[in-house]
Amino acid sequence: MGFSFSVNLLSFALLCGISFSHSLKDGGKHWALLVAGSNGFENYRHQADVCHAYHVLKDHGFPEENIIVMMYDDIAYNTENKDKGVIINRPNGENVYPGVKIDYKGKDVTPEVFLNVLQGKKEQRGSKRVIDSGPNDHIFVNFVDHGAPGLVAFPDDSLHARELMTALKKMHKKKSYACYLDKHLDTYLGDLYSVNWMENSDVANLKKETLLNQFDIVRKNTNKSHVMEYGDMDIASEPVSDFQGDTPSARNVYYPALPFDAVPSHDVDLHILRHKIQSSTIEEEKSNLSRQLDYKFKVRSEIASQMHKIAAAAVGHDSGLFSEAISIRTEDINFDCYEPAVKYYSAMCRNINQVPFALRVLYILQNVCNIQGMSSEILIRAMDDIC
Repeated sequence: MGFSFSVNLLSFALLCGISFSHSLKDGGKHWALLVAGSNGFENYRHQADVCHAYHVLKDHGFPEENIIVMMYDDIAYNTENKDKGVIINRPNGENVYPGVKIDYKGKDVTPEVFLNVLQGKKEQRGSKRVIDSGPNDHIFVNFVDHGAPGLVAFPDDSLHARELMTALKKMHKKKSYACYLDKHLDTYLGDLYSVNWMENSDVANLKKETLLNQFDIVRKNTNKSHVMEYGDMDIASEPVSDFQGDTPSARNVYYPALPFDAVPSHDVDLHILRHKIQSSTIEEEKSNLSRQLDYKFKVRSEIASQMHKIAAAAVGHDSGLFSEAISIRTEDINFDCYEPAVKYYSAMCRNINQVPFALRVLYILQNVCNIQGMSSEILIRAMDDIC
């Protein structure tokens, strides 16, 4: 199966291909898979991004029957949501929740379901809908959540790079900063990268704008993280309309300039609590919130200390190797060591899918695994001693 696959990953976002008239020049169809890989009100922005993306595609003529949505769906009517039934993606923005057809929600938002839907393997849960793509189809995937080297997070599990690549190869044979702090809702409404590509698509002429044009625009505006492009660069000259729809949006969209209030994705929970503390006028409430903030800092300190101890034990307390392990950043990943080590750490030490900060320190395991002669077995023994 052949197809065009465009992917954006940030906080995380995967872009792949789409349909409108409702077919491509070569007779192919357009498909979209929109995924919010988190849950909880502090991750409001991820589901807001997906809801907005749904309307971007629909407004540009994307057929609803070819859009598949995965999101936990615990935000619109969350007890912390002061505007029940409402999800917005920018301050004073429109409600992007109504009309979104969610295919897989709650406990069905898993790496397994994601890969099955992407590969067209029939599911026996949710709507049971999957991407039934053919050789000339375009697939657009927008995945929004937390990530770390070699993986993206789901509510209760993680999807590792090799698992995704295996799925894409099988298909071929048959392809984060938060922003907009809302002081009323006490949460962040969108991820910087996601907001930038969608607000561009809302107003641009997608028949004239190429993937490279949009990439350059989004990279310029996403100044707090690294926007990257991978894979076959030949599709860079293709119009965005081949992936996001070629019908001009009927909505008259205007986005006034607003401060992004951009903060690192892994620090969103801290900024939300700080804002609540500053806004509260009730001493008992302020004290309770302060205790919650102190606890989060304590957990972070424990995670960092624990990871340092694991690294030190794995390298035999070699000060030089230890210093490199906790300081350098590299794109090199020894997956044979790193992947099982991360899975064991998440199972036995700290659930990385429930504590976003833990994702931030996984680079240490990545560095340790890159040391010559290192193995996951050595790291696992270290974890058994430390955790």
